[in-house]
This record gives sequence, C-alpha cells and structure tokens, in this order.
Amino acid sequence: MAWSAKKTDAESGITTQIKLISERNAAALRNYKVSPIDNYIYLFKAKTRPYFVDDFKYLGWRKYTVKGVKVFEVTGDHDTMFKAPNVEELAQVLQEALNEVQSKKQVI
Repeated sequence: MAWSAKKTDAESGITTQIKLISERNAAALRNYKVSPIDNYIYLFKAKTRPYFVDDFKYLGWRKYTVKGVKVFEVTGDHDTMFKAPNVEELAQVLQEALNEVQSKKQVI
C-alpha cells in the first residue's frame, strides 16, 4: 500500500485559514501608521551593545513620542541586563523611574 500525501478536507481547510490569517496580518502591518504619543517614553537601555545601531542615544524610539525619551542605562547587554547581578540594577533604575512618574502624576 502506497503512502498518500493527499490532504484531508479538514487539513485543507486549516491550511486555507492559516493562509488567510497570514495575508490579513501582512495587510494590517503594511497599512498600520504609527502616530507619536503625547507622553514620554522611558527607555531602559543596555550599556553593552554588540551590534551597530544608527541611533545610539534613543535606539529609534524618538519618533514615537511628542514629549521625548528618557534614557536609563543599565549594566549588561540586551540579554544579561535581565539576569543577576545586573537585574538588581535594572530593578533599582526602574523603581526610580516609577517614583519619578508618580511624583509628577504622569500617565505613561
């Protein structure tokens, strides 16, 4: 008995649905226009960057805000800033940022 690669009706239906969802997601991405928010962006940035970036200061976030980007540098790279011992520094810097927002009664 030979093996058949023919899809069942259910499998064909699922494949069609996945293709349709993928096409709609791609169209949504193409048509989405980002508008800058009227607030600050708080950027927690790793001090170690192993790759080249055009915008070292804001990492491309400036265009998404009207008020500006507040940058907080944390020891580590994109991965290790979330691991001990660097995560303790990240937690402290994050708490300072939250305290600043709360003291100004800002909504972020």
